[in-house]
Amino acid sequence: MKNVGNLTDQLPIGLEIKPGKLDRRFICRELDGKDLRFIYDSVYRKNHPMEWVARVLCLVLEEIAGERVYAQYRQLDYEKIPDIVKKITSADASYILVAGHAFTFGEKLDEVTDKCSNCGRKIVVSMDLSKLSVTRNIEDKFGFTVKLTKPVGFKTDEKDMFSIKGRLFDTLDFRYPLIGDTMNNEEYFKPNDRGDFDYRIMSDSLMVIFGTDAAPMSSEYLQFRRHSIWDSFSAMALKEVRRGFADIPSIEFAKECVCPQCSEDTLVGINPTQLFPRV
Repeated sequence: MKNVGNLTDQLPIGLEIKPGKLDRRFICRELDGKDLRFIYDSVYRKNHPMEWVARVLCLVLEEIAGERVYAQYRQLDYEKIPDIVKKITSADASYILVAGHAFTFGEKLDEVTDKCSNCGRKIVVSMDLSKLSVTRNIEDKFGFTVKLTKPVGFKTDEKDMFSIKGRLFDTLDFRYPLIGDTMNNEEYFKPNDRGDFDYRIMSDSLMVIFGTDAAPMSSEYLQFRRHSIWDSFSAMALKEVRRGFADIPSIEFAKECVCPQCSEDTLVGINPTQLFPRV
């Protein structure tokens, strides 16, 4: 695709080819009527929202990191998601969807609907996708670290087979969340209540927890507690973890616009489904 504004042929994060090496290259393909027929399938989109995103990526991408995507998907009779798509970060997936619209329809997105944060009325605006804010990973590190202000401890039984008793932990290393993670946890996704889904994505992305003594938590204990680990965190500690995820390099799926109803500035969010208008 051609570079326009903040949209380039380089992903904000990229695929981890090997430790310390990221490949940010991708190439979009122009969508056709058959592609749009699937994208418009509202029943599939409602029942399988995360898999729907993965399949749209298969249709939008000609290549990523030098590997053919759509050709693989076609060879698999449009049934199986190629493994490389599951390795795309969720942040990069959002960027690819925006780039896919720009490549097929152009940079302008018409009829973006939302509610004004000031007057509460429905608004419909147009948006220049090339001007959406993009933050990029300037390092070749495939993840991030969260340092807690107040260390946390974990309960254990009398045997303390994982050597947890009495220890405090304050440093968490995460890899970036992947499309494969969202697909694996799709059953927990609820559009109006993402709490459980988000916690599971956080858990699957957690690689290691270090104690205040700089020694790592037992990997066996981490695996044992993986999806209940956050129960031991204070609200402030969880807020710090969530802040780490909020700071992941990505494209902002929202833009400040002037409400045509009350003439006040309001933040208008983009639903991924709005990126592929009916034609």
